[in-house]
Amino acid sequence: MSTPTLRAPGLRARNRWLMEAGPTVSAAHGTLPVPPPAVVELLAAANAPFYAGDDGRSLVGELCTPTGAALLATHVIGWTSQPPMRVLRQGFGAGTREIAGRANVLRLLVGEIVPAAGLAPQLA
Repeated sequence: MSTPTLRAPGLRARNRWLMEAGPTVSAAHGTLPVPPPAVVELLAAANAPFYAGDDGRSLVGELCTPTGAALLATHVIGWTSQPPMRVLRQGFGAGTREIAGRANVLRLLVGEIVPAAGLAPQLA
């Protein structure tokens, strides 16, 4: 049995906010602040909500790379919480960087948005 391939020329994605840790990252051009200028430009152009902080976990470094920011800017049509949906597929990608207390993974859910009223039967 072959694995089905997801082909989605009209892919519409939604994402919430993004967090960057900090304070700096080493790049080809030297030490840069986090988020680095390329990430700021890409996320700002996409009107993406993001903040720099460590959410109390003493995180250090870059959590969204320029490549990740470009993918989000290209494919995300809305910056909201996950809508009620019927999940059709899920995917995970793991990074190689070890981050204490946090899984270094990206999760993608593919599904159909359903009306909130369709999630649970009415109680009489």
